[in-house]
Amino acid sequence: MKDVHLFGAIDIGSNAIKLKIVQWKAEVITPLEEISRGLELGDEVFALGVISKETLDELVDILQYFVRLLEEYKVEQTMSVATAALRNAANRGLVLETIRRKTALEVMIIEDPVEKFLTYKSMKDRFEDFDRYREQGTVFVELTSSGCDITFYRNNKMIRNDEIGIGSLNLKDILSQFSRVTSHELEALESYIHTKVDYMSNVLKKRHIKNYMAMGAQINPMKDIFFHGEDRIRAKDYRSLYDQLIEEKTFFTESCLEAGLDWQEVLVTFIFFKVFLDVLKVDEISVPHLSLRDGLIAQMIDESLSQANLYRVFNEDPFSTSFQTAKRFGVHTSHARHVEGSSLRIFEALKSEFSFSGEDQRVLRHTALLHEIGKSLDLRNYYYASASMIRGMRIFSLSTRQVERVARLCDMLGMMAAGNVEVFTQPQEDLRLSAILSLGDALDAPKDQLLRIQDVRLKGDILHLYIRTKFIAPLIEESLISAEKMFENVYGLGIQVEMIA
Repeated sequence: MKDVHLFGAIDIGSNAIKLKIVQWKAEVITPLEEISRGLELGDEVFALGVISKETLDELVDILQYFVRLLEEYKVEQTMSVATAALRNAANRGLVLETIRRKTALEVMIIEDPVEKFLTYKSMKDRFEDFDRYREQGTVFVELTSSGCDITFYRNNKMIRNDEIGIGSLNLKDILSQFSRVTSHELEALESYIHTKVDYMSNVLKKRHIKNYMAMGAQINPMKDIFFHGEDRIRAKDYRSLYDQLIEEKTFFTESCLEAGLDWQEVLVTFIFFKVFLDVLKVDEISVPHLSLRDGLIAQMIDESLSQANLYRVFNEDPFSTSFQTAKRFGVHTSHARHVEGSSLRIFEALKSEFSFSGEDQRVLRHTALLHEIGKSLDLRNYYYASASMIRGMRIFSLSTRQVERVARLCDMLGMMAAGNVEVFTQPQEDLRLSAILSLGDALDAPKDQLLRIQDVRLKGDILHLYIRTKFIAPLIEESLISAEKMFENVYGLGIQVEMIA
């Protein structure tokens, strides 16, 4: 294996197009190039719904320059992504095709849950003491052009990740509306934000918060202009600036304009983070140096260099949040974890033979953890209720399509439990996963976690389950008969349960 690798990451955002090129050597990342070119895609899409030809031409010019740099550095692997602006553009297909034709870049549009996962994954490379922040009660609040993301860490785990549907573009529009009807538009906007974040405010007030991290496109230029570039802003200094703003905002707008910034967007960003400062009641706001580009680089290192152990705790965060979601719905979480463990054992034994993917494994694990949340609504048909609830959820790190797969697996578990042969009309990849989950569920039918798989081996056409137990309870035996029959019809494999005393 080579000792030195070069990676490039391109982020097509709402306000700027950004490139980062790094060298990776002996687990040390060295930045070689970092460039940002301003382009207000978000404002255009927000106003018109599309990206105009003139703006597209400018975007292509920027990307062609980035491609030349990538070639000059001889970068071996690049990831190019677009976020909210392009995602919301009605002509995004044309934009992607034009970029591909004129630059050869394959740009992937990613959704918010995926963007957040990648951004937080970069914490490992950007914070020397990242584990301290993960261990303590730390809240990350990120304001993007399209929304707000709130993430809470404790005991080295992501406890929850929630989204609130107010972004900086929306807040700019609200501010303009208030300005037309009142001279106290800043106080009105502050009250509006408090109302919108009320639910999360109540959740956070119950937590022991030590660290407040503020993230967003405008937070770094804002701290450079008004807080001398400090990464830690004292709460009293932040509130003092707010008090000045209430009296007179001309100094604020002029400072932003001199720096070439959209003063309205910086202003709504400032007020937004002030609201959370009031909620969290901490002594300072920290501005972490995390970016989607660093997350893309972390993902490439993770996948292409087999460095999964480096990012293991971050790769487990999505499942931690699903587990906490199940817990909030009153799910028997020990059973959910048991189903997850048993299903993973079976999955690993079949992975090579049936060409399962990394996405298949992630979808399987989330389904195992969430498949019973529907019991909070419907005890009789809880699989279907779970599917319905999941379709309305945002699952950290999963795209909308992947969330739909999790929901569909729950539907299929219900169909299998009812012996409904219509389940065989579902997509083959999901049918196979649901058969594994059905078997994992059956192995803990009494929900006592007494029966545990020690090993799983595929030998010929028989899948051997080695289980440490002296006795299989009648309820498990009955559940296994149904699950084994379904498994046989899906895989064409028999199942042999081997008891280990």
